[in-house]
This record gives sequence, C-alpha cells and structure tokens, in this order.
Amino acid sequence: TRTTFPIAFDIDLTNLCNHRCPHCCGTGELTKISGQMDKTHQDFERLKKLLAEIKELGGRSVTYAGGGDPSLYPHLAEVLRYTKSMGLDMGMYTNGHILKEECLDAMIDCCTWIRISLDADGPQMYQIAHGVPGQIFFTVLNNIKRLIEKRKAKQSKVTIATCFLIGPKTLHGAYNAAQLSRELGVDYIRIRPYFQKPGDDSTRIEIDETLKLLEKCKELETENFKVSYPKHRV
Repeated sequence: TRTTFPIAFDIDLTNLCNHRCPHCCGTGELTKISGQMDKTHQDFERLKKLLAEIKELGGRSVTYAGGGDPSLYPHLAEVLRYTKSMGLDMGMYTNGHILKEECLDAMIDCCTWIRISLDADGPQMYQIAHGVPGQIFFTVLNNIKRLIEKRKAKQSKVTIATCFLIGPKTLHGAYNAAQLSRELGVDYIRIRPYFQKPGDDSTRIEIDETLKLLEKCKELETENFKVSYPKHRV
C-alpha cells in the first residue's frame, strides 16, 4: 500500500488577536462556552523545521490563518520569506489592522494570495462585526491600498482579496462592501453567509434575502473584479 500525504496545510502562527469578532471561536461569544484559547505563538525554530518536513514529504502549499491573526506573529516577515525559500506556495488571511512595512513587503514578495477580512461597509458596521472601534475600518482600507500600491510597484502577481461574513446585523452592507472592494482595486471579494439556527423560519427568510443580495453583488463583476461565494452554503 502507498501512503498518501497531504499537499496543503493550514498553520496558525498565533492565538493572539487584536479584534473581538462576536462569533469568533477564539475571542468572541463562543469562548464563553468553550473557554478562552491559550495566548501563544508558534515557536519560530520549530516552525522552520516543520516547513522543511512539509516540503520533504511532498507538501506544496501553506495557508497562514488563525487561531489569532498572523499579523501579530513577531516573526511574520521572516516566516513568509522562509516559506518562499522552501518552494512552497502560500496564502494568508488577516484582519489587515496592523501591517508593518517589512510585513507588507514580504506579503507581496512571497504570497500567492492574500485575503483581508473586511466584513463591513463603514465604521459603524465594522465595530459591530469586529468588536473594535469603528475608526479602525479606515486603517484597514489604507493598508489594503498600500498592498495594492506595492503590488503594482513590485510588478507582483499576488492575488489580493477582501472577504465579508454576513449575518442579520451586517447583511445590508455586503453590496456596498463589494462595491468598495472593487474601487480599492482588489481582485475579488469572498462573501460568506453565516446563520446561527439552520431550519428556523426566520433563518429561511434570511437565506432568501441573502440569495437575492448575492445575485445583486454579482452585478458588480468586471473583467478585473469578481464576486465569490459558496453556492451550497445557503
């Protein structure tokens, strides 16, 4: 028999996060049930050995996600460059709040794709979705612009996207967020429906409204901008 080894890996660099999204299993309401996650970082030297092992055994790609937010990992730029040196493709999820210059450069130089959690069309909704002061919304927009500018300056082919988690309190902002994402110059927005009580009558109404909204968002697509969402989740 032949042993099958995974080719794609998700790695949480840290459990630390500077946001308090209500439905997050690490920092939000669910922690009241499951308990707070340990606030730890991956050991940098062990991580380098792990990446070498992944490559040696046939791994092809790594996604850095959370856990917490990868941007809070103290060796993020080094990790991205080391991963690249291993010949591994990589993607990264981040809330986009705190991105140091060296990290921005490493993200553009090394990543195959980057996805920023926007989840709002303005500061008021951002505060609801991320549990932080709404003004941070503008910081995130500025960091997205910086990524786009660096991609152009470096003539990089990295794919840059935003994502939007929709629920009853944020549903109405998805279209404007998609429009804003297009104006920022990202390649696509990924819209992810979220429902807490499947099968409930009110949820059925939410689903119907969401389907109509997703179809409307699709109208924003151009040759250079796409609207993506899971077709079997609603």
